[in-house]
Amino acid sequence: MQSLTEKRRQLEAEIAVVRAQIAKARELGQDIDALTLQLAILRSDLVICRGCFMPPSWNRTHNIYC
Repeated sequence: MQSLTEKRRQLEAEIAVVRAQIAKARELGQDIDALTLQLAILRSDLVICRGCFMPPSWNRTHNIYC
């Protein structure tokens, strides 16, 4: 299992890639709705629970305020 630091670095790298894809799609006049949704999901994983210190996506039934 990845450490939280490794997972955070991976998420930040994935966010940077999606942001670049959004910028490129805007330049080309393409629809960015799916990319924007993907970015929102990735960014939500940067939120860590104060109770168990896990991002929500690591446990889909996880309550963020456990």
